[in-house]
Amino acid sequence: MTNTTNFITPFASGHSRAQWVKILLLVGVVLDLIAIVSGYFQIDLLSKVMAGQTITEAEAAANDSRQQIIGILQVLAFLTTTIFFLMWFHRAHRNLPALGAHNLRFSPGWAVGYCFIPIVSLYRPYQVAEEIWKASDPNLTDESSWQTANTSPLLGWWWGLFLISGFVGNVVVRMTLRGGQTVSDLLTMSWGIVTSDGLSIVAAILAIFVVKGIDTRQEEKNKRLIRP
Repeated sequence: MTNTTNFITPFASGHSRAQWVKILLLVGVVLDLIAIVSGYFQIDLLSKVMAGQTITEAEAAANDSRQQIIGILQVLAFLTTTIFFLMWFHRAHRNLPALGAHNLRFSPGWAVGYCFIPIVSLYRPYQVAEEIWKASDPNLTDESSWQTANTSPLLGWWWGLFLISGFVGNVVVRMTLRGGQTVSDLLTMSWGIVTSDGLSIVAAILAIFVVKGIDTRQEEKNKRLIRP
């Protein structure tokens, strides 16, 4: 969708929003690391059962409670991070006309809206991020040269790992909801959760660099445009 508005909103720094997003992403990384350690404890417990060893009800209950608490914290962290990320994403795209970029393919509203449309949300947010990255290049100050600018491979790695992590997590959730799992099924799900958390950590770290990169580019480009 092309942004055809004639009024250019003045540049509004998204630096503070970017800082909050990076902090929340780090919180998510810490929780994922804790979840991985907890997951290995669960795998060890299930492996003992598979080997014919006996575990107490107290051990099983403690494991379930720990996993549930960590899972709840991860969900809360993910939702909070998503909200702050979308607020920053909207601001970053809204700043593009003020940074001299014209003929944009997307609008700030749809930059966020695409994230909630099934199927489209798998590829459109990446394209929006690509547009933001290219149009924020401080070395390109004319209206249209940004369209032929190069995109950092960082964006592709971040988005690819984000999707893979989400896919693995979705498979595990579906297995959990299916019910009637054997110990072997629970062991497989536990490895799936650990794998998903590991991928999420890498994706979050790359996301931090994406947010930092766009934020730095926009702040620098704005300085160059207002410099006498």
